Amino acid sequence: MSNRSISEQINTWVQTLGIIVAGIWAASIFLYKEYNEPANITAHLELKKIGAYPLKTNGQSTSVLIVEMKASIKNPSSRRVELLPSVWAAYGRDVEYDQNRDDKSFIYMADSALAKPLGIMERGFTGKHRTLLSTGRLFTDWYLDPNEESEQTQILRIPSNTFEELDVDAFFPTAVHKNALDMKWSIDSIRIKPTLLHFGNEVDTSKVDAFREKPYVYQYLTTRNQLYLR
Repeated sequence: MSNRSISEQINTWVQTLGIIVAGIWAASIFLYKEYNEPANITAHLELKKIGAYPLKTNGQSTSVLIVEMKASIKNPSSRRVELLPSVWAAYGRDVEYDQNRDDKSFIYMADSALAKPLGIMERGFTGKHRTLLSTGRLFTDWYLDPNEESEQTQILRIPSNTFEELDVDAFFPTAVHKNALDMKWSIDSIRIKPTLLHFGNEVDTSKVDAFREKPYVYQYLTTRNQLYLR
């Protein structure tokens, strides 16, 4: 065998080895991203007062306040994020002034507010009971690829001169690998109640944390926006 033939064989082997190493490297990078890099979404909720418009009900004239709600989500991570059914809920609320509240009672109520999701307490002001005005589903997307974004606009109709402020809550459950996961929504009194499903069966709240681990990586994002109506 000539020196040239041996050299050509060695060159072929080196090229083949290089291709194999490159393939292993690419596969390791893919697997690292697939199982180690974090994946999540960001959410934005915007409320805009459009105006009041006349409305006739049973022969009587009244008016309805039109509010535009714009919700958007984005996947800023390098991995695909799968979307479970998401929802929004709009509440009307009045606020009254309470000048008799002392420091001790305010601190007590402020401490209680911090223990609640999206809780808030203002000195001298008390938010009355919230009234559920409307609710609905968000987005029809099944997933978001890296840097992909989805947006939805919804028109809300609010009885004029009825509430001082509008609160809108939005809930966005996601998973890296949805597999057999799903989400069922219901209304418990005036609150939106999420129930995680696995193969169609309800997951006990004490076992939900197990699905936050791999391979599912279940996450639950909540956001709220408020709008002064008067």
